[in-house]
Amino acid sequence: MVTAYVWLAIAGTLLFLMIVWERRISRAWFVILATAPVAIAYVANPVLRLRSYHSLMHAGIVYQILNGNVPPAAPLVGGYALKYPWGSHLLVAGMSRVFDVSPLTSFAFLNVAAILLVILLVHRISRLMVNDETANILSVVVAVFGVSLLPYPVLSL
Repeated sequence: MVTAYVWLAIAGTLLFLMIVWERRISRAWFVILATAPVAIAYVANPVLRLRSYHSLMHAGIVYQILNGNVPPAAPLVGGYALKYPWGSHLLVAGMSRVFDVSPLTSFAFLNVAAILLVILLVHRISRLMVNDETANILSVVVAVFGVSLLPYPVLSL
């Protein structure tokens, strides 16, 4: 089975090759191709939704909100109110209730939506600065995929 990291590398490489070859693609296809690696990573490897104790801590905050404990208690210090912003947890709790999914799945959906928003905003900002579509697409690839199109786990295989 091909790992999620390999799919990330393949999608990033395809985007890079389209830019290098200056093959014109529509903005809709570009947004789909740029968002796909994150969505594919979550679908191909559901364990990515639960990466560490940290994820469980955030899921616990969402479960508190779902059970009516507003404001939620600090998960690491029993009996004290949560002292950092928990608005995103409230949003995830709402998503979990409406779509009847676990908080970790709602966080995954929110991450895909966030990367989509970042792609659209970076492309828009780049278009305001440079009137060259190739440069605009490249700015999104650099902003989203970073300096390297191959993430560390692929390089360590």
